[in-house]
Amino acid sequence: MSRSTLITSLVLSWILFSSGCGGGSSQTSPSESLDFKTSGTYDLSQYLIPTQNQTMISTTRIYNDGGGDKKYAATPIEISQSTTRYDVTDTTVKEYTDTVLEATYTIAPTDITLVSDALSTKLVRHADMGDTIIKYTQTLSLQEFNTTFEMPVTCSLTNHINSKATFNNVLEASCLITGTFSGIYNNVDLNGTALGTMTLFLAKNLGLIGSNMEVCYTNNDDNTTTSVCQKTIDEVDSIY
Repeated sequence: MSRSTLITSLVLSWILFSSGCGGGSSQTSPSESLDFKTSGTYDLSQYLIPTQNQTMISTTRIYNDGGGDKKYAATPIEISQSTTRYDVTDTTVKEYTDTVLEATYTIAPTDITLVSDALSTKLVRHADMGDTIIKYTQTLSLQEFNTTFEMPVTCSLTNHINSKATFNNVLEASCLITGTFSGIYNNVDLNGTALGTMTLFLAKNLGLIGSNMEVCYTNNDDNTTTSVCQKTIDEVDSIY
């Protein structure tokens, strides 16, 4: 998984109970609701992205739960490894997966702009503990359901950790993921909700060193409630 999992990992490949529905996705960012202040306890340009050129090797593990009770098997259903390179200049950071440009970060006095194929948004640069650092809505176009599925996401700073694994000076950001969906699939009415959380770990001068995401979908059909959950754990193995 690309290290831009901070945003784009929410494009879930198994939306709506692995139904195999087709469609696309887009995101919008209600950045006007954020506080783009000129100073704060933390300068996120030192945490969100590296401050010098580097390459990260990370491992992603995905777990499924078909009962909606968050009881996952010990063995993940998928394991993948990725290599991400960051090229850093004074105000711009480019992120590559292998040789493909995944995202560009531009640092301004009060904000950090992230631009990728899936998203263009602004994050708060200066923040205090408890501040909201990003808000956006991901819209999935589900062709087989002839509908769209919107997932608002809000992330705030929640903790400062002196050390995590081999990393020091780490910020923890917690994100709330919500959404509702409705439509018809194979002549069956779908009407439900999505609720999830994502925790991001940002090491000073190094950027995103890991994330944990869990999203559960609940569908109400003919007075029957069905739920499924998915958990994704992304961890950096090495940096050079």
